[in-house]
Amino acid sequence: MSRWQISAFSYGILGILIFVFLSFILSKKLELNAILPVLFAILFVGVLFFWLWILIDCITKEPNDRSNKLAWLIVILFTNGIGALIYYFVRRPQRIKELGR
Repeated sequence: MSRWQISAFSYGILGILIFVFLSFILSKKLELNAILPVLFAILFVGVLFFWLWILIDCITKEPNDRSNKLAWLIVILFTNGIGALIYYFVRRPQRIKELGR
């Protein structure tokens, strides 16, 4: 992962955590029901961006020599966030160790 990707990912996670923290502080003055849709929207957008990032990572960096690329693309596409997490924690570190990218 490049320095830019690490920074963007870190700032994204930090921004989401700060927003959630501030939402809970504001929920003491507002009704919690007004905050829940915003939190779900942020969660949805975060999962969507993570899924797209993993999908692009698989398309651009997975080697074409075997059918692994196609298999991982099918897993990521049809299982959405769960497949992206599996790819991120299982295949991606293995690929980086083998290929260095």
